[in-house]
Amino acid sequence: VMSVILSVQLLSTAFAIGVLLHMLVREKHRDIGILRALGFTGTQVAAVFLILGLFVGVAGASLGAAAGVGLSPYMEPVTDTLTRWFTDQDQFYFKEAYYLEQLPIHIHRPAAAAICLFMAILSVLAAVFPAVRAARLDPGRTLRAE
Repeated sequence: VMSVILSVQLLSTAFAIGVLLHMLVREKHRDIGILRALGFTGTQVAAVFLILGLFVGVAGASLGAAAGVGLSPYMEPVTDTLTRWFTDQDQFYFKEAYYLEQLPIHIHRPAAAAICLFMAILSVLAAVFPAVRAARLDPGRTLRAE
């Protein structure tokens, strides 16, 4: 169950990175046209967006992993406090639904590293379409439109 949730979360994050870069290409089409007019090849322009996608993916995965490792010892008090705030119960609200007596807070470091690596790869794949779109922009038409 958790692997399905994690997979959906990773795919939606990759989709968000792709949308972010797509919007960036739309906003920066004039700048891309100037770069192309100055002599940048389509491959070089695409590389800029692929590297940007890699950076966003690695930064997000690193910050998320650091936050997860740093906050994991405090999950029980946080969930108990939130449960008391939002319900009449004293302990974890969804205990019966998930058949859990407590939250499993064991971090398997190789799996966490593999997930971070997979997210970096997925973010580069999500950046391919916007990068190709940026590489195919015609500098003449782009600069003439402004």
